[in-house]
Amino acid sequence: MDDDTETPSEDELWDAVREATGTERARALVQVAQALWSNDNDRLQETRAAWEAAAELFSADDRHEDAGHCEHNVAWILGMEGRHEEALGWHERAVESFRSAGSLTSAADCDTHVAMTLGKCGRFAEAETRLRAARLALIAESELRQAANQAVTLAEWAINAGRFKQAVRLAIRARSDLRTHGQVGDVAAAGERLAIALLHLGRHEQAAAVIRSARAVYDALGNEDAVACVDVMRAQTLAAAGQPEKALALLSRVRRREQGEANVVRVAWCDVRAGQILLDLGHASKAGKILTAAEDVFQADGHVGPAATARVARAETLLARGRPEDAHRLLRGIAPVLARAGLEWESRRCRRVLAQARRTTATGTAQPPCRAVA
Repeated sequence: MDDDTETPSEDELWDAVREATGTERARALVQVAQALWSNDNDRLQETRAAWEAAAELFSADDRHEDAGHCEHNVAWILGMEGRHEEALGWHERAVESFRSAGSLTSAADCDTHVAMTLGKCGRFAEAETRLRAARLALIAESELRQAANQAVTLAEWAINAGRFKQAVRLAIRARSDLRTHGQVGDVAAAGERLAIALLHLGRHEQAAAVIRSARAVYDALGNEDAVACVDVMRAQTLAAAGQPEKALALLSRVRRREQGEANVVRVAWCDVRAGQILLDLGHASKAGKILTAAEDVFQADGHVGPAATARVARAETLLARGRPEDAHRLLRGIAPVLARAGLEWESRRCRRVLAQARRTTATGTAQPPCRAVA
């Protein structure tokens, strides 16, 4: 039988809120918040206010698990609004509510969001500590797929910090666990992090094998976005294996595909990798133009870390063209930007390029650029 029940209007939902008290009022507010969220993402402030009010009422009635879900939603909206410090406080409240309710799996899952929010606040050491604790809690609750995916995130953070051997260990363990407890897409995602770390360590053949495996999975799943990502990585392995022309041809194919999808950020990443290969081939001027365009795209789209990474590569092209003073000027203040974005390894690389620019200016002797891998 068809359900002919009409969905209540917004006015009717608010009437239910006004007529109710205590827990029933909280439930009515949840219905309001859900309706606002599903119907109009431009009304985030009203939606958040409804979740906040519901959370307070649930807490007052010691319905801690219900309160925790509401508090988590408040934090989520604050994050959407870019108010990460405030979101952090609401995530912490949600963790405590879930713990009070004895819902340890939900508490550990929310702890993951605390860790991610700490990262967005630039507090990366705290974020890593919190994520490790969340992972152990998930293991204790036998949530092994979630725990393995946390290891993938930890591997990514280790890569950003320049701890590549640690990243390899984390990614290998996660990959193994996900083969048992996860899905094939999870295994491929862990493989991507493993391949990046292997590239940084100069283990190009191993990286290429991992990338081929991940690409086959994504291809079978029809995940074209993921295929494009691993193809960019595959181009890096080709360049590292002494086949730069093949690498550039592959990047060109990915670039055309992504242009057709109007994915300007992916196109810019193709250009960053192509620029680095062209620089290695001695085409510094052409590389500089490509990298400048990529940086502009990242800046326009609000991707601060990638824009700074592209600028470091631009500075390397200036060094190669005998313009160390310009390279130095270009990189002023960029190392802290990269560090705040959690890209500590890129920040150290930036400082090395700056030091090289100063030495070249002082001695008048050109030196080969510092290289980036992934």
